[in-house]
Amino acid sequence: MGIKRDDLTEENDNVEGLTCEIQVCSLLAHVWNELEHDLIYKPMTGELSAREKESLELLGGNTVSGDLIIKQLFDANEDRIKQSQDESSTFSDVYDFVARMRGAFPTCGKFGDNAGQLFENLVSLGFDTPTKVRDQLLIADYQTRSQALLNQLQQHLSGKNDDTVSVEPESSDALLVLLLDSHLESVFANNPMGRGKGRPPRIASFASRFRTMKELAAANASQSATV
Repeated sequence: MGIKRDDLTEENDNVEGLTCEIQVCSLLAHVWNELEHDLIYKPMTGELSAREKESLELLGGNTVSGDLIIKQLFDANEDRIKQSQDESSTFSDVYDFVARMRGAFPTCGKFGDNAGQLFENLVSLGFDTPTKVRDQLLIADYQTRSQALLNQLQQHLSGKNDDTVSVEPESSDALLVLLLDSHLESVFANNPMGRGKGRPPRIASFASRFRTMKELAAANASQSATV
């Protein structure tokens, strides 16, 4: 994979286009991988004994079980947070925001992605509780409307061959487009762009293209109405 253009800053512009490999594993899996590698691929005293091989297999099985337990622990912690805080209590941080709002977008398996700038802007605009987000942004058939806006923006960017910003439907972009649809100018006010501002934050670039998309759609609709 490569670093997203959105994530590049002035000091690392030179790494755009370079690829890298990211390996993610639990601490348990890391220990097992290290032991297996050292014992099997770096034998110092001959071939492993049957007991050593059996122990590695048992540890591998326990690693899988341990990963499942870790996942269950994180899920249980998220459920406890939801139960201990009512819908009117303020978000404590972006992690709390993701934990308490991801359920509103069940198809977004990566809701935590791109959530940082969205969370900051929501709080800045007064949407600092689940109740306020739901009452103002998650209204009517919001999931269908969100998906339609995401599809429309993707088509707009594709038609312009614009890859500056990527639309990620499984992320918190699903909520971002709803915010932009009703509070676009407020988001722009929170994220000024222009000379001397440096590289604009992702949400500003996203909002700029969203605005262009809406303006083109309005112009096309007006033109069709006059024909």
